[in-house]
Amino acid sequence: MEIHREVLRLFFGNFNNLNAIQKESIPVILDGNNIIISSSTGTGKTEAILAPLISK
Repeated sequence: MEIHREVLRLFFGNFNNLNAIQKESIPVILDGNNIIISSSTGTGKTEAILAPLISK
């Protein structure tokens, strides 16, 4: 499963690429698995969690 284009545009429209946290966590969430994400402030954790959930 992939994130809908409109959701990608809304969450990541100003950025050219996903960061490492997002690349690793989004597929896990899209597969319906639970995940704990720990990273510094401003690294895209919120977007990594919300974008796939809203896309579903």
